[in-house]
Amino acid sequence: MISKEELRKLFLFESLDEEKLQWVQDHSTIVEYEATSRVYSEGEPATCFVVLLEGAVTLTRNVHGQEIEVVRTDQVGVYGGASQAFLGEQVDQKYPNSMVAITPVKVLELPAEQFGPILRRWFPMAMHLMEGLFWGQKRIQSAVSERERLIALGSLSAGLTHELNNPASAAVRATATLRDKVAGMRHKLAMIAEERSTSSSCTGLWSYRKPR
Repeated sequence: MISKEELRKLFLFESLDEEKLQWVQDHSTIVEYEATSRVYSEGEPATCFVVLLEGAVTLTRNVHGQEIEVVRTDQVGVYGGASQAFLGEQVDQKYPNSMVAITPVKVLELPAEQFGPILRRWFPMAMHLMEGLFWGQKRIQSAVSERERLIALGSLSAGLTHELNNPASAAVRATATLRDKVAGMRHKLAMIAEERSTSSSCTGLWSYRKPR
């Protein structure tokens, strides 16, 4: 079990009073992972809020089938995992990324189903502000992404119109070019449809305070 003195050295918990520190101490688990092992994996149910105590980790996202490193750090106190547990059933509680141990690591894990509700009880005003910020950013992100896809689709359509209005060019490569253009338009439309269908899913963030 982690001591209260150790908890106070972590910036997340340094301002908590004795009662709140006791809750964290009673509900947390210290877990060790070997190098190259996964602390948690993207897409799995977000069951734990994770705080780094020792070692180095990397955070990755799956982008079109490729695992892309987002950040790596050995800063004690950085956190990830179920960082949106305070939203409860408002969002799909799955890990938005993967955390992988670069070296042997030690982490503190708090169960999300208990950590989320206690945060709302401890800091109601802050949680209301965080909730508003979260949904506001989601709406902005969705609108910007859709606009970018529509602009790309418009450019594609303009290129197709140019080909159709140029008989000489069309006579040489009409079949192959038009086939590619139509396929591209279908792909873009599918992306827009997928973006709309997933606009309510959470992307997740890896957040930490800069060293003093």
